[in-house]
Amino acid sequence: MNGESNQTRTQTAPPAPDSGLDSPLSPTGAGTGAEVRTMADKKYSAVTLTRVFIYLDNLRESGATNMFGAAPYIVQAFGFGKDEARALLSLWMKTYSDDTMESRVAQAVS
Repeated sequence: MNGESNQTRTQTAPPAPDSGLDSPLSPTGAGTGAEVRTMADKKYSAVTLTRVFIYLDNLRESGATNMFGAAPYIVQAFGFGKDEARALLSLWMKTYSDDTMESRVAQAVS
């Protein structure tokens, strides 16, 4: 041996963004303008979508998980239920691109 240790490198998910909002994020963020309807006719504000999308972008960049398995990370980071997390992940996947965050959220709420 050459004195170097064989350390396993583990990847961890990024922390949820600290927005000053209580977690879990409110699905209806009052006074935030555009909202999107998802599972069970829930509405998510543009602010909530932006925070979740930023989190998912960071999660993707971290390499901690295949993004098809990212719903549990949303549950843990934001406190949404499994079905809501899957709906949010689906919206993120449908709008994922190199566009600006604002255009991606606008696409999700339209």
